[in-house]
Amino acid sequence: FFKGIEKSKEKYLIQIPADNSHPSKEIVKLLKFMKSNYDIVTTYYSNNSQRSKFRNFFTLIYTPFLNLIYGTSFPYFNGLTIYKTKDLKRLKFSNSSFSYQIEIFVYLFYKKKLKIKIVPTILKDRKKGSKAFRLKNSILVIISIIKIFFKSLYYRTSNFFNKRKY
Repeated sequence: FFKGIEKSKEKYLIQIPADNSHPSKEIVKLLKFMKSNYDIVTTYYSNNSQRSKFRNFFTLIYTPFLNLIYGTSFPYFNGLTIYKTKDLKRLKFSNSSFSYQIEIFVYLFYKKKLKIKIVPTILKDRKKGSKAFRLKNSILVIISIIKIFFKSLYYRTSNFFNKRKY
């Protein structure tokens, strides 16, 4: 993904995981909004009843927790997302864990007047478990979440002081 950002010369960028969880007709839903005036077009999964109980429970806890600590209001942080490449090129990434998209969302939320389109999609649960839930990856995600929290505090305070008139 990071190499794709670096090498991209196009206006938009999307990452599609290679686990065949995203049917092509669901990806097309996003592409309809690509040339609109949105900064990002992202998804949340509307077929929760077909997902594992663990993944549903995890998302039920994880997403509100992230919104609470970052001061954001995203319905989901890990969906398929179309970005404007120029916005990604401005961001200095500090992590390469499974939480990099959280970092992008928080950055754009505070650094731009973010125009976001959120599209419901259907996700086919993978047959085998996710690499994201392995112990090493989970630890890296926790560390990244803490780092992103401190960045969000910095963004919030700098936005506060930049808006004040003296």
